[in-house]
Amino acid sequence: MMIKEWFLRKNFNQNEAYIINLAMISGEIGVVAETDKAYKLKAHSDFGTISFWVPKSCIISDEEAKKERELQADRFNKGMEYNEKLIEFAKQNGIKGIRKGMKTSTLLYKINQAGLIAPQRA
Repeated sequence: MMIKEWFLRKNFNQNEAYIINLAMISGEIGVVAETDKAYKLKAHSDFGTISFWVPKSCIISDEEAKKERELQADRFNKGMEYNEKLIEFAKQNGIKGIRKGMKTSTLLYKINQAGLIAPQRA
């Protein structure tokens, strides 16, 4: 069982969110009570124990969480591939000051400033 990240950021301070995240990772989080719309959860870690209510709509299954992490990793990898494609394009066209590790937005700016049209995202 995982809790949506935005719900943790909105409702808990950094220390509480850390305890809850540790409990989710280690499986030390469980349902104490339940209503039609919410669960009362108890999260336990070496740093403390917290009991709190969470709407059922803010709970995602482990399968859904895994799928979401895979999609996020896929988007990140595609972004990195596009960034590398821009670096290669800029170097081939002789644009000065291009190096690995530059932000995609900076690369696009430099390519546009050189009067070229950047390759499209795949």
